[in-house]
Amino acid sequence: ASNSIIMFTDADITGFTAQKMEKIILPVLNGSRIMYIGVIRRRAYWFNKIMRFLPLISGLRVIKKELWFKVPDKYKRGYQMEIALNYFASTSGQKVGHCFLGGIRHIIKEKKRGALLGILARIKMGLEIALIGWRLYVVHRMQQAYKANKAS
Repeated sequence: ASNSIIMFTDADITGFTAQKMEKIILPVLNGSRIMYIGVIRRRAYWFNKIMRFLPLISGLRVIKKELWFKVPDKYKRGYQMEIALNYFASTSGQKVGHCFLGGIRHIIKEKKRGALLGILARIKMGLEIALIGWRLYVVHRMQQAYKANKAS
């Protein structure tokens, strides 16, 4: 990317308009956020409430290019990338933001791949997210704390 910001969008999202795109680009473009995530508003009210406590995984995000370079290459694949972006953005000292976007739909894995393959893909995704979450939010933080403690 030759610009100072990078936008990620999943190819299987529908209803993503220019106005919604602008809503997630502007906070990064104007410098108030290092990353901004557009979260698809779900039809189930309770699901939107639960989303506040889970790692933000969304096919719609905009980041400053400097954040991309903070993420080690080993985390730049699959679903690891989203969790790694979340982690390194949170440790950057800069602000991260998100908003819920209505009118957008994401084609679910079971519809794209069939029931069995879709469920297997969903399980693989969950395991990948859990593993990278453990590696970064627990192991990496412990390593950083150990290094800081050893240096002082």
